[in-house]
Amino acid sequence: MKPEIQNISLSSASMDVIVKVNDSLTINVRLPISAAQYENMTVAQIRDAATQHAKNQHRD
Repeated sequence: MKPEIQNISLSSASMDVIVKVNDSLTINVRLPISAAQYENMTVAQIRDAATQHAKNQHRD
């Protein structure tokens, strides 16, 4: 199963993204991406950025 975006919420300076990684894992991530930057991103880019950000936050 490929991770899929469940929800995106925008504010002036950030984006909150909920990504369903698999049946037992859903991640909530706040990305420092403005609404203006968001307009130029594809769904795949947002999904990948959220997934990578979550991985970076949980490294040992």
